[in-house]
Amino acid sequence: MKYSVLQTLVTIATLTTLAACSTAPGAPASAGRSGTPSQPPTSLTRTTQTTPQPSPSHTPSPAVTPTPVKPAGKASTMTIVNGGDILLHLSVNEAAKTRSGYDYTPYYTPISQWIKGADLALCALEIPIVRKDQQPSNYPQFGAPWDLAKSLKNIGFDGCALATNHSMDRGFGGVESTIDAFTQAGLGFAGTATSEKQAKDIQFYNYRSGGREVKIAHLSATTLTNGIPIPKAHPYSWNVVGRLGKPVQTIIDDAKRARALGADLVVVSMHWGTEYVSEPIAEQKDIAKQLADSGGIDLVLGNHSHVPEPVAKLDGGVDGRGMWVVWVTRQPDFGANCGISRTPRDNGSLDYRNG
Repeated sequence: MKYSVLQTLVTIATLTTLAACSTAPGAPASAGRSGTPSQPPTSLTRTTQTTPQPSPSHTPSPAVTPTPVKPAGKASTMTIVNGGDILLHLSVNEAAKTRSGYDYTPYYTPISQWIKGADLALCALEIPIVRKDQQPSNYPQFGAPWDLAKSLKNIGFDGCALATNHSMDRGFGGVESTIDAFTQAGLGFAGTATSEKQAKDIQFYNYRSGGREVKIAHLSATTLTNGIPIPKAHPYSWNVVGRLGKPVQTIIDDAKRARALGADLVVVSMHWGTEYVSEPIAEQKDIAKQLADSGGIDLVLGNHSHVPEPVAKLDGGVDGRGMWVVWVTRQPDFGANCGISRTPRDNGSLDYRNG
């Protein structure tokens, strides 16, 4: 039985991601919610899907949202954690070196309870991952060690947004190696692709709690490219929207397709804005308004500026109930303070009630 998102309470925790922080491991967490979910035992599975698979007598509705079906009993509760940009400088890689490779998990100790305590934990990997036989690289064209993907999985992340201004720092080969590393580690991903078919896949996370299932679609796009052209031979490989890429409508179309495939919640990660500017710029506001007005997107999670930007609820959204936007989730100061972003609450979280 399908359950409407009207009956789903989602808590979104915005937190600082420590992959680029060189503070000594083991520092105590400064603030936040309990790392133990309060609901009954849950499960989360990761799937991708391209087209609906209806029975011969069923044709998917072209409507953005399915007809709500109100279940009996209390609403399901789930928590989504979103981390700031993961961007590794060579000094961080040196600190994470081990005898056999790299291990970044100790540097997440201060916030690991929030990541592992979430029902769905998403990150934004700003840079590509290189293969085991390739050397990591630094600014301006980054490349993270192969072992990073395994660390992200062990830390508790379920998947990441991959569409950023640095996605093509190591060319199309970097896209391939990143996705290979993620696939081997068992992580979900959205925003880059190694084939046209993969680009059309929707990344789903299937969450089950208390006998209910919630199907969450995750989309990822960037408005920024650092002047690197989209590969002519692989135009599908990098989801760039806005003046440098495809129309924003393509995100809306993907959201509609995700709904047709059974999505109860659609989450969009956007890499946008201006570095070190703590308020959304006009382009961010314009894109967010288009997404909210579409009526098909529940939540937008922003990254890129490296400083926190506000959280807002825009008019529109699914069934006119509004659409939450985390304009930008803060990433840490390299080698400086590690902790939880305290916007808009002291415990680094906000309650998002879709209904």
